[in-house]
Amino acid sequence: RIITELLSLSFWFLALKHLNISVATVLFQVMSIFITLLAPIILKEYFGVRRLFAIFLGFFGVTIINFNIDLNYSTFSLGLIYGLAGPFFGALMFLYLRKLGNNDEPISSAIWHNLTGAIVFFIIFLFLQPNFYFDFHIYILLSLIGIISSFQQYLMAASHKYATASYLAPFHYFSIPLGFLSGIIFFKEEITFNLIIGTTVILCSTYYIFKRERSLKEGSK
Repeated sequence: RIITELLSLSFWFLALKHLNISVATVLFQVMSIFITLLAPIILKEYFGVRRLFAIFLGFFGVTIINFNIDLNYSTFSLGLIYGLAGPFFGALMFLYLRKLGNNDEPISSAIWHNLTGAIVFFIIFLFLQPNFYFDFHIYILLSLIGIISSFQQYLMAASHKYATASYLAPFHYFSIPLGFLSGIIFFKEEITFNLIIGTTVILCSTYYIFKRERSLKEGSK
């Protein structure tokens, strides 16, 4: 779980380097589709034809967004790879987190993840030998981000301990409007027609997967 989460975060930061935050946020919603693809392998869950159609619909939405960007093609292609690798490893993380939630306490999962991440990235930081300079405001901001992320890790682990993944799925969608607003307010990004259409297709795909899983669970009761 720790390895997949660290890889997911790393690819997310790399995607932000090459893509607008709104586009990277939308691509991260493909995680729900990857979860559906990987769940039969890791959790031995049922996989039907209609869910397969929803998965292809989601990737079609990603393709629509692919024609959205007005950037250097090689730069965007690299960003697209990072933008899809992030949700792929994020899906693996959520699947393993679902397994851990049956036995481990949320606080232990959060502490192990944050401690390991701090050590790994500190070693990478020393190995790369960046041009180190001290800016008080930047390090205050980074410290606040670290504190907020620690609470996020704990709450994410706790949610998967006390609620099923199908009921938690819709909450991931809140990141899309927040990503749009952040891009517009802080980075002056433009929300294009293709981005809106692609986002709608991805949301329809993930919402269908959520409703399908919920109906199957209710039918089995």
